[in-house]
Amino acid sequence: MLSPPRRVAAVVLPRLATELVRARGGEPLRPLAVVLSSASMEESSAAAIVDAVDERAAALGVRPGMRVSEAMARSAEVTFATLAHEELDAALGAVAEVAMSFGAVVEIDAASRDTIWVDVTGVAHLFGGEHSLREAMVERVAALGLCVEVAVSEGPFFAQALARYGRLHPEAPRVVPAGEVRRALGRLPVAALGLGAEGVAFFERLGVRDLAGLARIDRAQLASRLAGLIPPARAASPRDAKEVLGWLDGIDARPLVPYEPPSVLVEQVSFEDGVEAAPQLLFAVRGLASRLSARLTGRRQATNRVEVILGYDRSIFTLRSREARPGEPALSPSRVMGFELPAPLSHTDDIFRAVKAKVEVTELAAPVVRLEIRLSRVVRAPEIQLDLSRDVSVSPDALPALLSELSAELGEGCVGVLSSVDDHRPERRTALIGVHEAAADRRRRAQGSLFEPAPLSASEPARLLPEPAWVGSALEGERRVPALHPGQIVLVGGEGYVVQRVEFDRRLTGVGWWTDGVASRDYLRVTLSSSHTSSAEAWVYADRRTGEVFLQGWWE
Repeated sequence: MLSPPRRVAAVVLPRLATELVRARGGEPLRPLAVVLSSASMEESSAAAIVDAVDERAAALGVRPGMRVSEAMARSAEVTFATLAHEELDAALGAVAEVAMSFGAVVEIDAASRDTIWVDVTGVAHLFGGEHSLREAMVERVAALGLCVEVAVSEGPFFAQALARYGRLHPEAPRVVPAGEVRRALGRLPVAALGLGAEGVAFFERLGVRDLAGLARIDRAQLASRLAGLIPPARAASPRDAKEVLGWLDGIDARPLVPYEPPSVLVEQVSFEDGVEAAPQLLFAVRGLASRLSARLTGRRQATNRVEVILGYDRSIFTLRSREARPGEPALSPSRVMGFELPAPLSHTDDIFRAVKAKVEVTELAAPVVRLEIRLSRVVRAPEIQLDLSRDVSVSPDALPALLSELSAELGEGCVGVLSSVDDHRPERRTALIGVHEAAADRRRRAQGSLFEPAPLSASEPARLLPEPAWVGSALEGERRVPALHPGQIVLVGGEGYVVQRVEFDRRLTGVGWWTDGVASRDYLRVTLSSSHTSSAEAWVYADRRTGEVFLQGWWE
């Protein structure tokens, strides 16, 4: 059986650097040029190289590769800003994680820092064809607020060239069928080969302006010319003349290098003007939850632990802290709120509801200038089989989302799974434990235990109190008296009962002797009567250490 032809999609983000700078909110709406650097703008000299420009700066003649001084000479309207390499790489990684839902292998173009490649071989039919696949990729990435162009072809270079230069040549197709790539690339400019300004200028002097004209040159002469025109390793540059000749012949066989996503997902947003009230943060929470959900969906994963970090305005926080705690050390100007989710979540609405329940009731110590959501534990997304046999619509994700929202609002200790515990004390035989602990407990029990818990005695009542209720004391001074005897009046829940009959049931001695809460009890079956009831049988025990009497439960 023949394998399907190779198909690669290129996701090109032509304005990523400028969009990230605009997202900060502090840059004026003027033509923008960006310098990639780890230094601040004050430390950058006029000799720094412009790495990216927006459309308005490009219209004024400012181009990537210019020095800042040259760009300033072109126009005084251009605003210059710096962007850290790490911030740009993180944004590319986020888009790559979203693209993982379309193919098994995803690669980031580390040289150009504007392209993600996805191997979509054999998956187009899942989306209704390659055109529908391309539209779905554009829609998914555009939902992140990014300008995007996508093309599908036989190799990474072909797809990238069509996506990057297709804007300038609308007649160039975005989806090229197998075997038609040479004709599709013919109208693209020579600059698509990444030969640099010197190489493009050389071929323009020869009258060659597109790839179709370049392909008509004799291969031996073209190879000798290309050998001196290929620049050293740089963004979008070919490796050697042989690779360029292969592209002109329709050969693009370079394999993709798989991208390895980080184990912890982080999204954050900054506010130029601090946010004073927690409910005002919910709009930003929704956006961050949407981005995190898109990344989780692409990775086919979910999260069961969320951390929300609020960064306060440092000066206002310090002032308020000194007023509230004079003479004490200053606190950190941030607050970290972490909470477990009873079930793994990945959808936007589910993550938003869980975080919303935590954020909207938070009292802010100062205006918030930075909001960060960190998914510190990422697990495999649960695969739930839908029940198609019912007449009603049932959402399998509704209960996990509700449990997560309740856990965030009420606290982790108030939501969980009721589990049995090996203990002789009736009130300690069940406990509310977390969902993850319950799963581990089930696995442990399935593997077997050396000491199996003894089954409950059939003589125990079915109706037990959550905690034993104090009835009275069987001590009078230093003299011990019978705990209960016929004719004695006892108070249970504010109501008086008369003891009719007392029968010894069992004794517990030294339960939990290795702890401070050692239990030694005498259990009794006591028949009680009152003016409202003829008779009722209670399960009562007397603490042998203190003489106190407690009601444990009732027989029905």
